[in-house]
Amino acid sequence: MKSPPPETHYEGADNLRAMRSAVRYQAWLTRHVTRTVHAVYAAKVVDFGAGLGDYARPVSRLAAVTCVEPDASLRDGLEREGFATAANIADLPAGAFDLVYSLNVLEHIRQDVEALRQVRRILVPGGSLLLYVPAFQCLYSAMDAKVGHYRRYRYRGLADRVRQAGLQVISGRYADSLGFLAALAYRVARGDGTLSPASVAAYDRFVFPVSRVLDTVLHPFFGKNLWLVARAPDAAVRVGGDESRPRSR
Repeated sequence: MKSPPPETHYEGADNLRAMRSAVRYQAWLTRHVTRTVHAVYAAKVVDFGAGLGDYARPVSRLAAVTCVEPDASLRDGLEREGFATAANIADLPAGAFDLVYSLNVLEHIRQDVEALRQVRRILVPGGSLLLYVPAFQCLYSAMDAKVGHYRRYRYRGLADRVRQAGLQVISGRYADSLGFLAALAYRVARGDGTLSPASVAAYDRFVFPVSRVLDTVLHPFFGKNLWLVARAPDAAVRVGGDESRPRSR
């Protein structure tokens, strides 16, 4: 199957750098990924959309990481740090990886189901996928447009796409419930799509910790983002079934 051609320049690189001000948020995402690496005993991992390498670095202390990054300048930076890289997930060998994680990347890909099929192709039987994507199309704003988002996701729509790709959905949940309100306010205010490091740092310090607490109750209903865990079927398992019913709606 032919994958969409890789982009060569990512317009949202400045926003990626601004997000480094969100120390608590970044640490929270990193913990999710590293705990998953431990949970599935992953030895060979793909960071699909590695960007600046902020997640690949801690994961590389636990497993061998291959970074998929279509932006040439970002990919060069990862290579200088010693990471194995690829411009396109279609360039990776079939059945070679225990885990693929992808944080805020799938929404950038026009043919997202085909990208998920490529994920399925490179996973070993029973290998895992960890996805984190922006949620709710009603929050789509100038920031989404600026960084090249084609869409935001609801749980059901994302789960359907994952199943179409031949993966089994394990669980799903929304995240950052207060972020939903902040993103809605940003959309109404018609921001220009640029993130301010100072604003990001303030949200991270004062709002995000409260949002995490509220997520324990609100995660089935809404949030700014959405987690989904899936698995490639074992060789003897028929494609199409779910291991368990996700708690999210």
